[in-house]
Amino acid sequence: MANGSGRRVTSGQRMVAAAALHDIGKLSQDEAMVWADACAYLVEDGQIESTRVLLSRVVDQLTTERVRAALLGRLGGLDSVYADRIDELYLMAYDIPPHALPGWADAGIRVPDGVVAFSGHTLDLDRAESEDGQPWPPITVMVHQVVGAGTGVLLEVGPGGMPCSLLPGQARRVGTALIRAADLADEVSAGSA
Repeated sequence: MANGSGRRVTSGQRMVAAAALHDIGKLSQDEAMVWADACAYLVEDGQIESTRVLLSRVVDQLTTERVRAALLGRLGGLDSVYADRIDELYLMAYDIPPHALPGWADAGIRVPDGVVAFSGHTLDLDRAESEDGQPWPPITVMVHQVVGAGTGVLLEVGPGGMPCSLLPGQARRVGTALIRAADLADEVSAGSA
């Protein structure tokens, strides 16, 4: 809670809010997660009415009220069950011991219904900061696999940022775009662009 107001927004409530923004508000998945997270911070900071002002810029009033209801814990039956289930999964998931991980993974979890997920970081921020001698922005890049459901790249930017799942081809394209942007930034800095 940002100001100790006593109102905590759970991860399940955030996911229901993001789902409403995505499904009803027609925002992209990433946009929906970012907006839900921003509104959750407002609620936790005691600025409950500010969510209306913020959301009025991007979605209709009905969607705004549904998102507010999710963040305030005033959910309808199905949404409430969904939020509770997500919270339960977070609370009941347990770590897979290091000796049982595949060689590429540095973490793994199993949830009560048997679903197993592994992840392996491909960007070591501690090492990067040590080599560069300066702090890096909080970025997570990893391979993420839900056994039996597929493997992808997970990108998260910012402290507590919402993760963005990418297919391998999309990750390559983002990587290429980052290299191009870095090259162009160097050219602009050198005055040759």
